[in-house]
Amino acid sequence: MIAAPASAYRGHQIHELTLKQALLRLSPDFHFDMGASLEIWHPKINRWQGVFHNGRHVAGMSRGPLPEFSLYREEPLDDGSGYGRGELLEIGWRTTCEQIARHWLPGVTWSEMSRELGVDYKMFVGDPSELHIPESKIEPIFDTVG
Repeated sequence: MIAAPASAYRGHQIHELTLKQALLRLSPDFHFDMGASLEIWHPKINRWQGVFHNGRHVAGMSRGPLPEFSLYREEPLDDGSGYGRGELLEIGWRTTCEQIARHWLPGVTWSEMSRELGVDYKMFVGDPSELHIPESKIEPIFDTVG
């Protein structure tokens, strides 16, 4: 069973198609999901896809509605002192944009991406505590085969 956090933990959502269109307006050299188009299978292919620029992998992106921040399953620490970041559940659009911005692609800056998306990259809707989702707040969304 794959799990996703309740919608209250998603912050300002952007659909993957909106992000793809914004990136393509900035540079027609972006390509997405090349693994699926080349029939290269990977274990998370139903959940995640690659973002490529001129054939070079520059970021990862979830499928469907993208949460503002990447979301992780919260897991107890080995020493029992609390909780820490566990399995990655979804890649947030801010994470994808940050990964792209780090590649210093011509005309593809945080400022330009935020303008195309209609968001202020310096402000966020979500709460940083949403980066770690307690197990009790996770809702199942679909079953996987295998």
